[in-house]
Order: sequence, then structure tokens, then C-alpha cells
Amino acid sequence: MPRTEQAAEPERHNRDAGARRLLAMDLDGTSVDDAGRLGRETVRAFARARRAGHVLCFVTGRRDPDMAPLMRQTSCVDYLLLNNGGKIVRTADGAVLQDLRILPRDARPVVDYCLQNDFLLHVLAGRYWGVNKMTPGTREYIGQIGIRPVRYRSFSELPASIEGFTATVEGDRVSAFIASSGLALECVATSPSCTDVMRAGVTKWNGLRRLCAMLSIPAGQVVAAGNYDNDIGMLRHAGIGVAVANARANVRAAADFVTRADNNRDAMAEMIAELGLQ
Repeated sequence: MPRTEQAAEPERHNRDAGARRLLAMDLDGTSVDDAGRLGRETVRAFARARRAGHVLCFVTGRRDPDMAPLMRQTSCVDYLLLNNGGKIVRTADGAVLQDLRILPRDARPVVDYCLQNDFLLHVLAGRYWGVNKMTPGTREYIGQIGIRPVRYRSFSELPASIEGFTATVEGDRVSAFIASSGLALECVATSPSCTDVMRAGVTKWNGLRRLCAMLSIPAGQVVAAGNYDNDIGMLRHAGIGVAVANARANVRAAADFVTRADNNRDAMAEMIAELGLQ
């Protein structure tokens, strides 16, 4: 079915209107505004969708430390898919239902490469956040999330298992090194300045497929929303793929429906209303 920037026909939106849906929404640039906050109308729309029997989840590249500013509001959804789908958390009790980590044999070459070349590499493992050097950008981020990273100087100082890496300034070079080394890792751009690295096979859509299996919700009943390149897979495979107005052109082209509102104007509230999910 061709994707278009125009809203799909009402019949497309409302098919199986009474069915239980899984609403899978990216966070940054989609659900939260540019200051990283959920809008009041968005929170209200989430509550209406849940009362209607739908399951809501945030699907994000963020890891545990990145979620700190939003933790008080995560109760407005049922699940968190962190680490680009590698980690599934149930918000009701904080239970971790899946946590796919990078094998040490694949992690060590990346860490050693960045240490040897003095490339900033963020290392994430649960609540652990490590950096190999401090930069102005890192200090600014510390102020945003209120958490200070651990400074590491060798692979041996890191946790035994790692959820993922984030490369910033040298993301392209880190990705090229991983590709040339044949490591079992997945690289994806999550913003113009960030490249996330996860275990091979970790994608937002693969994480959603596993959550669908846990909840006995058909993949065709997924409504996925996003704005950036790492969202394209779930928009293409979901029953309905939604791009917000501020999404990149290639993301809008992959969607069935594009909101009129952007992430600063409660785009997710518009999506829920337009698709009759309340």
C-alpha cells in the first residue's frame, strides 16, 4: 500500500475500531516537546486511550539514565521499550521483561578503538553510565538529567555486560569501524549528533514484535509513531504507521498518516483522536 503524507481514509483509521491496540510511540521529537516534556493534552489523551482498553508504550533509544527526567511520567504508559527495543520494562512494577546485551567479545573492540583514538564513547548498562572523557556537551547533558557519569580508562573498568553505546561527534567513524570489523552489533542514527550501538538484531520493531507476543496482540494491531530514521522500521511494519509533522521527509514517506501538529503541540493527542483510539 503506498504511503502518503496525506491522512489515510477514515475507513483505514477505524478498521477493527473495537480491537485492542498497542500504541508504540517514540519519545524525543515525537511524544515529548523540545524541552523533553510531555504536554498536558498528550497525557490526557494517553489516559483516554488506556481507559478504552489500548496498551501504550514508549519506544526509544534512551537508556535508564536518560529516562531520569521523565520517570515521574512513565506511569502514563504501560511499557517502556528502551535501548531501541533491546530492553522491555513494565511500568506498573518496574519488571524487566527483556534485556538484550552486547557480548564482551563484540564490546571490547569498540571500547578499545575509541580509547585509542580519543573518541568520546558513552557506555550504558542498567543505571550505569560511563564516559571515557568529559566534554562540554557531556557536562551540559549532566545538567539536563541530573546524573553524573563514571569516568572509565580501560575496558576492564566497565560492567561485565553492556546494554549499548552512544557515539556523538565521531559516530560515523565508529559505525564504519564496526562494519569493517564484522562485529555482531547494530548501529543506528537516533539524532543528527548521536549514533546508538546495540547487540545485532536489536531494533524498535523487533522489540515491538516480542512485546506483541507477550501480550497476544497481533502485529497488525500496532499503531507506531515516530520522527527519525530509527523509527522507519516500526512505521513500515505496524498496522498503522504515523509520522509527526516535524518528522524527517523519509520518515513521513514511510508513514500511513502524518499529523498536522508537531511534537511541541501534542502530536500524539491528535493521533489518538484522529484514529479513534479513545
